[in-house]
Amino acid sequence: MNSPSLHPAIQKRIDAYTDLIPAPLHSMWGSNDAQVVNRFHDEGFMHSHKQFFSPLQERLVGMWNFSRDTLPADMVVSDTTLFTLADDMAGEFSEWIAKHRSQNDASIRFTVNLKVTKTGASPTGRSFFFEAKIESSSQNTLTVGAVVYDAENNTQIIDVRGVFVTVPVAKTGIMNKSAVEQAITVPSPLLSALDAESLKPADISDLCSVMNFLPNGAVRTRAGSFSRSERSIATVLDFGPKLTGPVIYVHGGILGTVLYIASGKLVQLLTGKTIDAVHWDITYKSPMPMESTGNVIRAHVESESASSIAVFAKIMRGDKVHTTLKSVFSLKTLAIEPSKL
Repeated sequence: MNSPSLHPAIQKRIDAYTDLIPAPLHSMWGSNDAQVVNRFHDEGFMHSHKQFFSPLQERLVGMWNFSRDTLPADMVVSDTTLFTLADDMAGEFSEWIAKHRSQNDASIRFTVNLKVTKTGASPTGRSFFFEAKIESSSQNTLTVGAVVYDAENNTQIIDVRGVFVTVPVAKTGIMNKSAVEQAITVPSPLLSALDAESLKPADISDLCSVMNFLPNGAVRTRAGSFSRSERSIATVLDFGPKLTGPVIYVHGGILGTVLYIASGKLVQLLTGKTIDAVHWDITYKSPMPMESTGNVIRAHVESESASSIAVFAKIMRGDKVHTTLKSVFSLKTLAIEPSKL
């Protein structure tokens, strides 16, 4: 991982390892041409993804290098892109740990919770260094801690904590790749509040954008409703192709992303401002079928203070909740009075 553009402090962290072995991307999971992280490479957004496993320290380190040719110079690699990659990396790390510890290979590790805290910003960053370690482990649960830095200026961007559970492959449903998606009834109206109003076409378009570089329409929001009195939003969303994780379900980072986009849109409609979150807490309750349609996202303001707004969001198929997200948006740099939300 030596490079003249690496910050000396990052290079020093890498050089401290003496036993690194290559850990090729998704080598633990087998081929799947629908994986969203593979899509980053196939469509030219990333030009390399290098990671290495340390058996002695039980750590995973590596680099995510985005293309300076494909991405416009003024485009920021979004927080959601980084936490999607972090979720992917931490999940793969859990598989390396299972192999290293000679655990049952008829099982797979699933993310059940991912907490991400924004610690810094790097608007022009294109190369990112990550380092993951085990925080705790038991027979069926593994907690992974990771940090992500801008590799060229040594700015820490996000801090990640993921919890993984071991599930026998036979119980995951991943062997049944021909399963037919069940029809889902979408509630109407989406919101019952008296002041509920349909989202404008521009807002719907914003909700169809994922990670600011994937093509608009990678997910399709086909309806939405907003209530100022209830401080809530509801949307109907369909997932497009090539958005999966290592198996046949929608990638956890994509689920977190669409929930965050809806939460951010709610905050924007309430405040008139575009505000970034500083903390995300994602809980995965049940895998989301790939290319599923008729999914409903609901988000509402959970709490507020003079410095932040917390929004709780969930994505459902029928009455079944698949994933939830609590996002904390910082108001410190904006002149917004919470009481006027």
